[in-house]
Amino acid sequence: MQGAAGFLLFVVFAGLAITFAVLRYGKGRQLLEDWVSDNGYTLVECQRRILFRGPFFWTTGRSQLVYQIIVQDAAGVRRSGYARVGAYIIGMLSDKVDVRWDD
Repeated sequence: MQGAAGFLLFVVFAGLAITFAVLRYGKGRQLLEDWVSDNGYTLVECQRRILFRGPFFWTTGRSQLVYQIIVQDAAGVRRSGYARVGAYIIGMLSDKVDVRWDD
């Protein structure tokens, strides 16, 4: 019986971890898309960066997400850069988005 209870506990915790990860990454992407829209851009390309975080490499907390982005404005001008979502300590509990352009 102990083996079954341990396995059930493992399944519950694994399910919670997966659920929180999906919610975290979903909210991070939504914050980025909202920022892009609010600033009059269209998101052309977006890649989440895990190791190489560009200008945010040394200043990003574990609870923040970094994306490499390419956006386009209404005139068709494209810009590329990096966007960091969330706050250093509270992560996705914050709606903060920092963007650093390549140019």
